[in-house]
Amino acid sequence: MKKSSEIQALIADLKSQHKEISKERDELEQLLRTINRQLFDSENQLRLAQAKEAEEDYLRSLAPDFNDPEFQLLLEALRSTPQFQSLRDFQREGLAKILWRYLIETSPTHTGSRGFINADDAGLGKTLTTVAFLATLEALENNTTNEQKEVAA
Repeated sequence: MKKSSEIQALIADLKSQHKEISKERDELEQLLRTINRQLFDSENQLRLAQAKEAEEDYLRSLAPDFNDPEFQLLLEALRSTPQFQSLRDFQREGLAKILWRYLIETSPTHTGSRGFINADDAGLGKTLTTVAFLATLEALENNTTNEQKEVAA
C-alpha cells in the first residue's frame, strides 16, 4: 500500500509540475508573440522611415536649390521676360521650377527621371504657368538662334 500511495503522490507531483510547465510555456509563447509583434512593428517603422527618407531625397533632387548660382542666373534671366512679369509670385516660382527641371533633364549629364507634374489647388494658374513656360522656351530658342547667327556673321 505504501508504494501505491508513493506512486500516487509522485503522479500528483508530476501533474502539478506539468501544470506549472504548461503555464510557463504559455507565458513564454505569449512573450514570444509580443516580441515578434514589437519586432515586426519596429521593422515596419524602420522601413517606413527609410521609405520616407528616400522619398524626401528624391523630392529634394527634383526641386531647385534656390541658392544655386545657376538657378539664380535663371531667375535673373526670367525676370526680364514679359511673361514672368505678368505672373503672381507663386506662379513665378512654379515657372522657375518647371524651367529648372526642363534644363536639368535636357542637360547631357542628366541620367535621372524624366518629367514634371504641374499640380496644385484649383484656380492657381497652372495653365497660365504652362503657357509662360512654353513662351519662355520659345524666347530662349530665339535668343540661342540669334546668338548663333551673330557668331556666324
